[in-house]
Amino acid sequence: MKKQDGKSEPRRDRRAPSRPSTVGISAAAPRSPVRFPKKRRSSEAVALFARKKQRREDRNRFFGLFSLGFIAGLLAVLALALLSVSLLMKSDANAKKNEIKVRIEGAEEFSLPLSRAYQKGILYLDFTPVASLCGFSSVSDSESVTYSFLSSSGAVQTIRFTYGSDVSQINGEDVSMSGAACREDDRVLIPFDYINSNVGGLSAEYDEANRIISVTRDKLSASTPKRPVYDEICLYVQPAAPLTPIFASDDIPGLDNLLFKAELAEYEDAMDPLDTRDAYLELVNSSHPLSSDTRPTDLVDLAAGYCLYSVKQLRAVPARALTALFLEAAANGIENLKVRNGFLGYYDQSYFYEFYQTRKADIATLAAAPGEAEYQTGLCVDMDDLSGKGDYELSDFAGSETFFWLRDNAWKFGFILRYPEGKEEITGYPFEPWHFRYVGRYHAYQIYTKGICLEEYVAYLSEG
Repeated sequence: MKKQDGKSEPRRDRRAPSRPSTVGISAAAPRSPVRFPKKRRSSEAVALFARKKQRREDRNRFFGLFSLGFIAGLLAVLALALLSVSLLMKSDANAKKNEIKVRIEGAEEFSLPLSRAYQKGILYLDFTPVASLCGFSSVSDSESVTYSFLSSSGAVQTIRFTYGSDVSQINGEDVSMSGAACREDDRVLIPFDYINSNVGGLSAEYDEANRIISVTRDKLSASTPKRPVYDEICLYVQPAAPLTPIFASDDIPGLDNLLFKAELAEYEDAMDPLDTRDAYLELVNSSHPLSSDTRPTDLVDLAAGYCLYSVKQLRAVPARALTALFLEAAANGIENLKVRNGFLGYYDQSYFYEFYQTRKADIATLAAAPGEAEYQTGLCVDMDDLSGKGDYELSDFAGSETFFWLRDNAWKFGFILRYPEGKEEITGYPFEPWHFRYVGRYHAYQIYTKGICLEEYVAYLSEG
C-alpha cells in the first residue's frame, strides 16, 4: 500500500498474523497456552446413550428382518397362486379329457362325463333332447318311457324304452339294443348306435378324436339356415297293420281308425258305454231343475293328481272316461290340466250361489241357482290349465292350447263343451270354455259334429 506521502508500506502476509513484538516485555518465564477442561460424561449419560444406540440397532434389525419376511411371504403367495392356476388349468384340461360334448340341433350344448357316456364299453346318448328335436311327445313312469308322434300317413308311431332292459319296442315290435336303457336324473340314456339303426331322418355322428357327439335332422333342398325344412322322421320298424280303432265302425258309421296316442283299451267301455248309451243325457237347467235330495249313488274320487286344491268326485263311468282323457292329453303334450270343480250337492250349490250374488256381482251370471246346476248330477267338470289369473278368466283359458285341444277332442271320451259360444240364449248361460259335460261318445260325437248344444240335441231326439 501507499501512504499519502508517497512512500510505500511494507506488505504484510495476510495468511498468518505477525509475531507480536517483544520490545518492552520483561524477561519473565514463557507464558503457557490457555487450556480448557474437558467435559466429563456421567455414567448415567453413557448408559442412556448406549441404550438409545442399542434400540436404534434393534429397530433397524427388526425392519430389515420384517422387510425380508414380507418379501419372502409375497413371493410364497405369488408362487402358490401360480401353482393353483397351473393345477386348475391342468384339472380343467383333465376334466375336458374325461367328458364328451353333446351337440344336438336346437338344444344347448352339454357335456357328459366319460363314466356316464361310456357304460360297459358302450357309448350312450341322452335321448330326451333328441325326442324334442323330432317333436315327439312322451309319457313316462318309474319303469319306462314311451315316445310317440303322428306320421304324415296319419299313423301313430311309438318308441318305448324300459329302464334296465336292452330290448325296446318300436310300434309294438321288440327291437334289441347294444345296451340297456337307463334313467339318470332327467336324462334317458340309450346306446348311441340305436338312432342310426332305427330312426330315419336323423344323423348321429361321433368325433372320437375330439370327443363330440352331434345329432341333426336331415334337411330338404329347400332348407335355409334361417328357415330349415326338415325331412320326415321315420321309424324303420312299421306296424304290420293299423292300430285298433277307438270305436267300432257300426257304433258311429263312416268313421274308422281314429287313434289314441296313449293305450286306452281298458277305458273303452267308459268312453262309449254301449249298454247304457242313453243313461247320461239328463238335461238340467232352469226349466229342468233337480230336487234337493237328488244325489248319485255311484260317486267316486278322482285321482288327486288330476284335481286342483282338493279331491273332486264324479260318477263312476264318467270318472273313468275322464281318466282316459287326461292320459291322452298328456300323450299330446297338454300339461297342467286340472279339474277345478266336480260334483256339488244341492246345499253346496246354494252356498256358492249366495256367495256369487252378494260378493261376486261381476260373475253372478255364471252361478246357477240350487237345483239348476249340472254339478249335482256328478256328470260335469270345470277344467283349468293354471293359465288364468283368476277363477274365471275367459280371455286366458279360452285362448289356450288346452282349450282348443279339449274343444276338438273331448267328444272322443264322451264329453261335450256344455255352454258353447253363440248358444247363450238357448243355454241361459254365457260361454264357459272350462265346463265339460259327460254324455257318452255316441251322443258327444253327434253334438260336436252338428255344432249344437245339449238343449238343442235333446229337442232333436224328442222330435225323432
